[in-house]
Amino acid sequence: MATATEAPVAYTVKAEVKEGRKGKEGLKPGQTAEATANYAVKAVEPPTISCSASPSTVKPGDTSTVTAARVSPQSRPLTYSYAAVAGSISGSGATATFNSTGAPTGSVGITCNVTDDKSQTATASTSVTILAPYVPPVPHTKRLQLFSFAGDPRRPDRVDNEGKPALDGIALSLQQGARCQAGDCGEANAKEQAKTARSSSLL
Repeated sequence: MATATEAPVAYTVKAEVKEGRKGKEGLKPGQTAEATANYAVKAVEPPTISCSASPSTVKPGDTSTVTAARVSPQSRPLTYSYAAVAGSISGSGATATFNSTGAPTGSVGITCNVTDDKSQTATASTSVTILAPYVPPVPHTKRLQLFSFAGDPRRPDRVDNEGKPALDGIALSLQQGARCQAGDCGEANAKEQAKTARSSSLL
């Protein structure tokens, strides 16, 4: 029995059989019989859907896979569509790809839609969080001490009595700041540069 065009309600079917010669069926008592049967046409239930994104947190420019989990109670044919409030999303099946390029940092909403062949729809949503770009902190620098090696021209690489307290002060500052790092800078005259060059050539 075809029910494609029938409304979703309850129905009763009646059947009758008659006995006798053609044209005179059922003219005598006991030559007929009847029976009835009930059936119902059930309405097509709409589909349901849920969706998720993996990974749910990305860096700017990265992608995330959006997966739609759908159910059609009567196993109707389904079609999919997706939308994102920022960035872009592509895909027409049970999975789609979200691209965060051009999207601002923070949470981006994504909508997953499914439609069956009876034009019944269902919608679900998920989100992807886009992290802010990492900006390294600007290092804080300060001059600790300034001293000269010119006090002893014969031994310019020797720390004199003025330089020793300066070096002691630098050491104390490093001890007090566990995350401190020290660097040194200086200058050399032409004679010292020539001496350094000769020493390097002998290595």
